[in-house]
Amino acid sequence: MKRKLFIIAALATALFANAQTAKLLEAEHWPGIFVEASIGDSLKGVFMLDTGATDYGLVLDSVSFAQLDTASFTRLLQTMRMAFYRVEYKGNVSIVVGNGTPLMFKDTKVLVVDEARLPTRHLTKEFDVVGIIGYPFFDDRIVSIDFETNTLCFLDTIPVDEDYAAIRLTKGEKGFRLMDARGFTTAEGQKLSASVVFDTGNLWGIILKKELAAKLPLGSTEVQKSGLSEYVRWRSDSLAVGPFTLNNVPLRYDRNGVGKEYSMNQGDGLMGMAVMKRFNLIIDFRHDVLYIKPNHYFKKKNKTSK
Repeated sequence: MKRKLFIIAALATALFANAQTAKLLEAEHWPGIFVEASIGDSLKGVFMLDTGATDYGLVLDSVSFAQLDTASFTRLLQTMRMAFYRVEYKGNVSIVVGNGTPLMFKDTKVLVVDEARLPTRHLTKEFDVVGIIGYPFFDDRIVSIDFETNTLCFLDTIPVDEDYAAIRLTKGEKGFRLMDARGFTTAEGQKLSASVVFDTGNLWGIILKKELAAKLPLGSTEVQKSGLSEYVRWRSDSLAVGPFTLNNVPLRYDRNGVGKEYSMNQGDGLMGMAVMKRFNLIIDFRHDVLYIKPNHYFKKKNKTSK
């Protein structure tokens, strides 16, 4: 048994040692995936990796987009949403994450919003987030996220580690990946599971559609108003993700049904970083599998309870 564990550890060490890596940046009040990256030779800064950022490979504000070779992009359409303009482009984008080699995205969709309208720009007090890198970033590569060492790695193959559990993902209509969360119980005692979008851009634990939340006895709740939305927040004593059971999971729903994130149109809701940061992750969208392993955040109470 000891020899087997030694071989597993040696294989994993060799794989990660040869992998392209980047340092994760920490923000005290937002448990997201933040990395330093550059696009071409002109745009450098902190980007958030967001598997729930629609089907855009990249989301920028107009100031950041102007720093790129804009003539190389094809303009697709312009829309207005919530009183500001959104312009869609398409083109080839070369992104360098950390000090690694360039990652090429061919014919990727880029969303450009008005200056100062990028929601992540002043998301944290530690740094400005100049752009969002969406789920197409993960489509053609294996990405390992270790929240204990704050390291992101690009892997050629899945490391052998028996502590990781494989979670089967379902590819939704817009390309989002959905996973199951279990442990919901209705007032009548019926057990329910929810198919939720794996969303690394959302700080909350689980956001449910109000139709599902209406079936659940919520217990003690609080209401937070944000614009036209009224978020009802509560905590679950026990929810299961794969073979692991989590306690003290923050949940919410919008009882007005107006503040829906784009990816809320898929499945029963979202699973955000207040849950996912409790695990080290290996994301393999090529085969629609997410590997999770509990880390030292697993039993900690998340600050999104405030």
